[in-house]
Amino acid sequence: MSMTKEALAALLNGREYSNEITREEAKQAKADGLIVLFGYSDDNIEIRGAFHDEVCMNDGGEIFLHRGGILPDYESIDCPECQNRVEKDEKKCAVIECKWSEGDYSWFIQPRVTPFAPFDIMKDGEKFCRGVVIAVADLPSLTPKSRFSYVNVTSPGAEGTINLMWGDYPIQWINSPEIAAGIKEFLDGEKKS
Repeated sequence: MSMTKEALAALLNGREYSNEITREEAKQAKADGLIVLFGYSDDNIEIRGAFHDEVCMNDGGEIFLHRGGILPDYESIDCPECQNRVEKDEKKCAVIECKWSEGDYSWFIQPRVTPFAPFDIMKDGEKFCRGVVIAVADLPSLTPKSRFSYVNVTSPGAEGTINLMWGDYPIQWINSPEIAAGIKEFLDGEKKS
């Protein structure tokens, strides 16, 4: 039986801290294309349902969501080319504001534009977190141009080195001529089929 974001939020509303969502409910949310976000402890946002993750943040912050998941944190990326891509994609993503110590709540989560259904998590009878349920269908798509590909690295001394890509995102630097050759052969063969 399919569940809407409003129905799931109503089911979660009033739950106690540490009992926010059951495994069965998270599994059903995943099947229904729903994402549940809620605060946990003083430095974590938990994500359940269609995505299963956690985002560590102190004193609040922002999460950038798209249909494929969570955009990586710009500051955690070492590659300047990748940072530029993430910076561009941030403008296309749904921005989820996560505020620490907001009003009566320890955590207050609110999307800027994306439709959502709110729910409250309680701790010892008092409001702890304002969580949200979002439908994946309401998120923007950042679909990669293609599946896997590779880019030859032409730096001196880097013969046989490639950068393995997922669409526009570099995901792995292969600095082994033997492995690089095998990957190229496989991907080139996939293009022909």
